[in-house]
Formats: sequence, C-alpha cells, structure tokens
Amino acid sequence: MIRVALIAGTFTAVLGLLVIARLPGAQHTVAQSPAPLSLEQEIKRVEAEIDKILADTLAQLPSIPDGTAHRMKRVQTLGKLELFDKQLSVNRNTACTFCHMPDVDFTGPISMLNATTVAYPGSVRNVSADQAQSRYGHRKPQSYTYAPYYPALQYNKTQGDFYGGNFWDLRSTGDKLQSPAAEQAQDPPIDPNEMGFPDTACVVQRLSLSPYRSFFEAVWGAQSFTIKWPSDVDRVCSTPGPAKPSDPLPVHLGRPGTLKRNIRSIRAGNCHL
Repeated sequence: MIRVALIAGTFTAVLGLLVIARLPGAQHTVAQSPAPLSLEQEIKRVEAEIDKILADTLAQLPSIPDGTAHRMKRVQTLGKLELFDKQLSVNRNTACTFCHMPDVDFTGPISMLNATTVAYPGSVRNVSADQAQSRYGHRKPQSYTYAPYYPALQYNKTQGDFYGGNFWDLRSTGDKLQSPAAEQAQDPPIDPNEMGFPDTACVVQRLSLSPYRSFFEAVWGAQSFTIKWPSDVDRVCSTPGPAKPSDPLPVHLGRPGTLKRNIRSIRAGNCHL
C-alpha cells in the first residue's frame, strides 16, 4: 500500500505540474545551456585542477610509510607529483597533465582545442594561448594509459606488420632502452613546443628546488642532486629552447655531473609515461 501511495502521489504531482504549465499566462521557461568557456577560461580551469591535485598529493606524503614494502607506492606517488608539477616547464606554467589529464584517459582535456587545433599549446604561450603568440604542438596529445606496456618496436612475421613502439608514428622504438615509454619520456621536456627546456639538466635542476625534493631523494637516493650547478643555470633554464647548435647543452656541467645528469634526466623526464 505504501508503494502504491508513493506512485500515486508522484503521478499526481507530475500531473499537477502539467496542468499548471497549460494554464493561461503560465510562464514557460526553457532550460538554457551555460555559455561555453573561452579558451583562456578553459586553460585556467585545467590549471586549477592540476594545482589542486598537486597540493593534495603533497599533503599525502607524510602518510606514506618508509620501507621496501611501500616502495612501489612511493615511486607511484613521485611519478604523480612530477606529472602535475608546472615548475617542470621553462615558464613554470605547464604540467605534463595539461595535455594528459587522467579524467579524459590521459589525453587533452580542453574541448575547444580538441574541436579545432587538436594540438595543444606548450609552455611558451600567452594567457589566452593565442596561436600568433604561442607555440603549439604538432599533433593531438596521445593517450598514454597503456603506453608503458608497449614492447619495443618489432616486425611480426606472422601478422606481416610492425608491432610495439610509441608515438603516433612509432618513432619511439624502444631500441635503446628496450622501453618505448622510457625513450618517449625524454622528448617532451626539451621539445620547444611542449615543456620548452633548452637542456635536460633543467628538469633535474627544477626538481632539486621542488617541495618534494626530500621525497625524491628518499626514493632514488641522497646522491640524486649532488650536482654543482653553474651560476647561470636559472637564466639558462628560463630561456625557451631549442638550444643553439653551437651550444647544444647550455647548462655547462663538469664531466662527473654530466654523467649524473643523464641518469637522472631519464628518471625525471616522465611526461609521457
């Protein structure tokens, strides 16, 4: 009886609304969709989401236990921090997730760009990402949800086709590191149209200044940032790339630091992992 009464009551209420809507002089209101956001507003929306996720993740660090049993969690959290850190771009304004947000399967989250340019602006841009004053990528940001699982590029004789590799054209073969994702991750930091650094060492230098430096060292070792930086490193790393052909590594490190820099840049540059 209660269920019948509820159904009847609901029917009566709906019927009443229909009757009122048909009375003379009744107001007919049509729900209107909100006005679409401008590109500048869309960019600010995504940036705010990125900042919040970074702040929330930083707040979680004290709760992650030490010890080998929790190492995977620490590595995953460190990767998340790097993905949402806007400081890891030449103008300190673009995180990796600006083009690879998790809520859209790790690809571009801005509808206006997806429907027009397809490509996304990088760190060298003005506030409205005006194409005349901003550097845009050349292609649609690729979803990298499953990218770490791709094998090195190989020819499958049975299928008569190539299999594996990363990027749209498979140019990240994985031949050097036997991991296409690891090789792919080395490009965005020094791509002039993406993160825009002139040197991979800039990624490491910015990480050494990050609020999660100690967490990074806890994961990869206290020696991670034992690098003697040149006095002009801030200026060099705030200058958009590409580097001049006559000076391809403008952060001038000594030989010991150079080896350490190369090792750390592979670990740090995980925009597309």
